[in-house]
This record gives sequence, structure tokens and C-alpha cells, in this order.
Amino acid sequence: MTKKKIFYILLALVSLQFAAVGMLKLISFEALYQQLDELNISRPFGLVIGLIEVLCVVGLWIKPTRGLALLLLLFLAASAIA
Repeated sequence: MTKKKIFYILLALVSLQFAAVGMLKLISFEALYQQLDELNISRPFGLVIGLIEVLCVVGLWIKPTRGLALLLLLFLAASAIA
């Protein structure tokens, strides 16, 4: 039972982080878009990324879509680091 609790705590933390960043992109938080402008990422593309992040967070909590959602979030995180 402890492994399950740890899993859901980590899932909640990942969800919180990606949902917060995704929502900031969706509401056009200016400081975030200044960083995206430096990377030559347009506002519409930033909105699409934010929408994908929020949808993936929802997908994390639906067991059949969890794998795909984690894969997409991993891709987004890796591309953000790159």
C-alpha cells in the first residue's frame, strides 16, 4: 500500500507542476511569454503547448491514457530543457 501512496503523491506533484505552467500559458502570463519570445516561440504555439500540458494532466488521472500522457509530458519537458 505504501508504494501506491508514493505513486499518487508523485503523480499529484507532477500534475500540479504541469497544470500550473500550462494554465499560465493559457492565460498569457506575460513573464512566461517573455521567456518564450527569447526562444522564438510564438504566442499561438505557446497556447497550443499550454493546452497540451493541461490535457496531459487530465490524462494522467485516467488509467488507460496515463502512458501516452506521461510520454507527451516527457517529450515536452525534454524539449524545454533542450
